[in-house]
Amino acid sequence: MKIFPLFSNAVESTYLSAARDYDGHAAVLGARGLIDDAYIRINRAMWDSLKVIARESPTAAGAAASATTAHGLEYEDKEILNYHILLIENMNHYIEEVDDGGKEGSVLAEWKAKALMDRAEHMEEYVGRVVRRPLGKIIVSFPLQPPSHHHITNTSLTGFHRRRRNPPQPKPHRPQYSLPPPLLTPQHQKTTRLP
Repeated sequence: MKIFPLFSNAVESTYLSAARDYDGHAAVLGARGLIDDAYIRINRAMWDSLKVIARESPTAAGAAASATTAHGLEYEDKEILNYHILLIENMNHYIEEVDDGGKEGSVLAEWKAKALMDRAEHMEEYVGRVVRRPLGKIIVSFPLQPPSHHHITNTSLTGFHRRRRNPPQPKPHRPQYSLPPPLLTPQHQKTTRLP
């Protein structure tokens, strides 16, 4: 993933210089097809090996060894988070570093679009897991259910008050009085005098 942007830039610059020298030549047009086929094979191999590497990261061995412990689920969760982080970082690197030459239909532009989709997918999964971790116990204790009615009508409120035996009464208004500041007694005055 690190070297591919440099490789594609070198190939594209070589192709563009050859295309200028031999404008419209059949060999130049045939070379574009070969380059695009090679890009497809290389990118597919990079994506497949990246996913394998992410699944077999060094944290996987630690997670498998501790899966029987009480913290096994925590390690599995960390392993999954590391998997998403690795893919997000690599997709971001591909998006930022690969130059598609501004051509929308090019093979590199298609793979950049795939990298954008993969990054968005793994970012969504990562954020969902990170948010779920601290809230997991709360969500399990109090499952969130969408409300059956999204709005309350006036008829439902009046029906509620009719069913109650004693409708709520307004509380009488009681003015608040403030107390005057405490007076100093002669005893307090003696202790507060300066010598």
